[in-house]
Amino acid sequence: MNNYKIKKDESTKAFELWPGTNRFFCSGRVMMGPQFRRAFLSFFMIVAPEILFLCTTGRYYIEIPIVFIVSFLLCCASVYFHVNVTIRDPGYIPKQLPPFARGSSGMTVLAQAMKKESDKACAVDRLYFEIPFNGRMIKMKYCSTCMILRPPRTGHCSDCGLCVEKFDHHCPWVGNCIGKNNYPFYLGLLYNTAILIVFNTIFASFEIYTISNHTINIETHKKIVFLKIIEHSGGTLLYLLYTFIFMWFVFILVSYHSYLIFINTTTNEQLKNMWKKPPLNPFRYRKCVKNFISLLIRKKIPKSYDMRKKVDFNFEVFTIVPSKIGFLQTSSDKTKNEKSKYDGETSPVCMMYKEDYDNGEELVSVDQRV
Repeated sequence: MNNYKIKKDESTKAFELWPGTNRFFCSGRVMMGPQFRRAFLSFFMIVAPEILFLCTTGRYYIEIPIVFIVSFLLCCASVYFHVNVTIRDPGYIPKQLPPFARGSSGMTVLAQAMKKESDKACAVDRLYFEIPFNGRMIKMKYCSTCMILRPPRTGHCSDCGLCVEKFDHHCPWVGNCIGKNNYPFYLGLLYNTAILIVFNTIFASFEIYTISNHTINIETHKKIVFLKIIEHSGGTLLYLLYTFIFMWFVFILVSYHSYLIFINTTTNEQLKNMWKKPPLNPFRYRKCVKNFISLLIRKKIPKSYDMRKKVDFNFEVFTIVPSKIGFLQTSSDKTKNEKSKYDGETSPVCMMYKEDYDNGEELVSVDQRV
């Protein structure tokens, strides 16, 4: 058991004690991933070619303003999704350290028992628990780094140093984790950027086609025709070259994540083949459309912490760390037969029952929450 103590300072705010590797700006109002500079690079990769398109192809279609307007709006939508993916909390579960430690309700008896005899070893008999869900036993692993039992589909990100709910992957393009809260925005970024690329490429290609046909009617020499195209639409050619190089990354990601959506699986689960063995994925619906709807329509969960709130240091925090010698001996049969209660919103998952545990000297009554 660890008793954490922090230097008291009345002006200290919660974001200054954030246990992850994230970077904060504007006095904690903006949180970005540890590789936040990559987000600026990917932002430039979206905006720069759009400016080039509007200044070249957009001017060519000056008599058809709808081309300029639609392209501009699509780019704005991509920027909106990009910003949300970059600065939105993906679903972090902070390490159980002050001021983010939030012990589960009902642990009062155990906490006070450990406080009275702080020299005793405090441990759980296993590093994971199993709960039944849709005909399959799902493991809830204990994260020794964050000191929590991970909810189903939660993974630990080594880049951010925190556990993320419904962890998908750590995106190298935005330098942030993709998880439960920002995955819909990530999909919006991919789909919208793909539409933007297709839209701009069609009109840019049609511009080159029109100019080349017009030039061929005047000049027959291929070299002269090419030079004329560069003279009139050099910026458009540069845009098409840039798009041809990078559009494959976008289209591959769109195809891959579309497949993951319709089978209701995350990238992390797919790469680890977590649902390969029967009875397969317990979170998957039979109808593909329902899998997609379940991703977009979900209840908004308020944060359990305020980054800009001043820290109250009038508390003590005790943590329970698993080891080979168990302080709590959990009955596996009872664990499997007990009715699990999981609302998909809170952590950790609760399995509610009371039992007396023998710690070697006396019985301690514990309201167990696993």
